[in-house]
Amino acid sequence: MRSLFSTVLLTIVSISMAWSTPQLSFAPSYQRGMSSNSMSTIIWDGTDLWAASGSGLSRSLGVPETALDWIFFTEDDGLPTDIIPALTASNGRVFISSASYLDQETSYTLDFGNGITVSDDRGETWETRSLDRAEGLGNICWQLASIGDTLWAACWNGLADHVYPSGIAVSTDAGETWSFPDISAILGPSTFSVAARGTECWVGTGAGIGITKDLGETWTASNYAENDLSGDWVVALGLPPGDTLTAWAATRRIPDIGSGSAYGIDGISVTMDGGENWITPGDLEGITAWDFAFRGDSIWIAAEEGLAFSPDGGSSWNILDIDDGLPRETFYSIEIVGDRIYAGSSDGLVWSKDSGQTWEVMLASQPQGTADTPRTYCYPNPFSPSRNQEARIRYNLAESGRIYLHIFDFAENTIRKVVDGEIRELGELLFEVWDGRDDGGRIVPNGTYFYKLWTDAGADASYGKIMVLD
Repeated sequence: MRSLFSTVLLTIVSISMAWSTPQLSFAPSYQRGMSSNSMSTIIWDGTDLWAASGSGLSRSLGVPETALDWIFFTEDDGLPTDIIPALTASNGRVFISSASYLDQETSYTLDFGNGITVSDDRGETWETRSLDRAEGLGNICWQLASIGDTLWAACWNGLADHVYPSGIAVSTDAGETWSFPDISAILGPSTFSVAARGTECWVGTGAGIGITKDLGETWTASNYAENDLSGDWVVALGLPPGDTLTAWAATRRIPDIGSGSAYGIDGISVTMDGGENWITPGDLEGITAWDFAFRGDSIWIAAEEGLAFSPDGGSSWNILDIDDGLPRETFYSIEIVGDRIYAGSSDGLVWSKDSGQTWEVMLASQPQGTADTPRTYCYPNPFSPSRNQEARIRYNLAESGRIYLHIFDFAENTIRKVVDGEIRELGELLFEVWDGRDDGGRIVPNGTYFYKLWTDAGADASYGKIMVLD
């Protein structure tokens, strides 16, 4: 299982925005394409999609159909860092939070936050507005939600020498100034998710959900013990637009830490009375969800088990996975634009133009090579096996055949036969996964490794380099 910090970095609520006719806009000074194949948050601002990742921020040029229908922004374009945990948009502005690693060399130790950055000209310029909280972990903003000029930030506050007692922050002037409601007495110090609707704000914490309708002056709590919420660790919230009583929550099981007892489940709960009572649909028990999207009676949920879909407001559910035409199963973000569904994974942006009947994939990374050689691309690179990361070697084929993919160390010793003669068909979305282990199941030491990919069709082999950095 991921560490708390790398897991929560991906748990960011998106807000469904109203459909309108898109107008294309393009700043030629920025790079064309998507910043990453990993899309942790996707939002529609009424004109374009925005997608956050650990490698920068992407904006579509209208309603995208290919990876070239995007531009992206990084530190070179004015962002504080390329790691973007949180994203929201309102009133023609886009807001992001950013984070950095304490150890830039290993990208392994705990993160720290860099405040809130805003653009009111669609990414042409950026301004960082301080979120003056504790240093280090206490200043990380995991999720953002906005309605007009009101901006809510869910921040980590649990392990830092924090100045403020609670993780929630609110600004009524688009991030210029902030106040910090104290909900620690009922919900503890840390917040992990936030969603806004009209004058409401719902906050997910490690001890349940807080609800306010007066900009944080007063709060009510909803939790596992008293309200039948499926768990108190709430990593995502979804508020159907136009409904003041219904809310959806994605929960995680509270682990047994020290003398405490584990309780709750990984699952999804819904309330239809403003948080007084919650139910967990049986089809959604055990679902590890990350994001919600709504359009009319349709509900979509991005989860590690696939995409959960209800056509009737949650009365019935289908869990779509590879057997239903999806090229992968784990998703972290989802957004609806008209009849189109966009879902972010760690391996490309999946989209459907027919409300989920068929699916296509947009990829930031494109295989390289010549027509008569398997064309390959490896990402992430470097990667950290001890953090449960995997290296994906993506490739194209000129014809179907048996595939061989072997990993070598610097001395050219074969340490892992990832694929050894398995048939791959032309036209499939092709990639192989190396988990950083040798043929004996041991994680390999830090260092440089090489892969060789070839087929039985007689074409030249393709080679690449992989860095292992734990």
